[in-house]
Amino acid sequence: MTDIEKLLAIEAIKQLKARYFRCMDTKDFDGLAETFAPDACFSARSPKSRATGTARLADFTVTGRKDIMEKIMGRVLTAEIMHHGHMPEIEILSHAEARGVVAMESSHWVMAEGRATAIVRSFGYYYDTYTCAQGRWQVQTSELVLIRADSQPWHEPAPAAADRTGFEVPADGSIRAD
Repeated sequence: MTDIEKLLAIEAIKQLKARYFRCMDTKDFDGLAETFAPDACFSARSPKSRATGTARLADFTVTGRKDIMEKIMGRVLTAEIMHHGHMPEIEILSHAEARGVVAMESSHWVMAEGRATAIVRSFGYYYDTYTCAQGRWQVQTSELVLIRADSQPWHEPAPAAADRTGFEVPADGSIRAD
């Protein structure tokens, strides 16, 4: 591959990972499913509790787009979530293969009766491999290794703090400044 082809592939993979995070957060599960190859494998490992020596969150491995989507939907369907991916390190191995590491940070609001009751903040890295077929990159394997996950009760911010932003979010989802 030429340097330009490698740079274009790296950019396409960055866009793929950004789409993965956006689709998960907005619960666009059809869009999220398309980020995975049909025979993809997804796994997660959690940090161990210092007190008990056991994982704080469930560790798992699932294979196949359908099973991956069922696992993800089971974890995020009733929560409000926000993911951020940072500092991608992507290596192009061939026209059809690549691997990468992406740092992540997420906030996961646990909901009960339509209200947030707790927040889980997680930090870690995605170790991915990617495949390209017909000019389209997809995740082939993804291992999320959490370094830290903190949970605490959630308390809604005081209205005065929320009003300081000067932004309203109308029902149609568009944002405008006052």
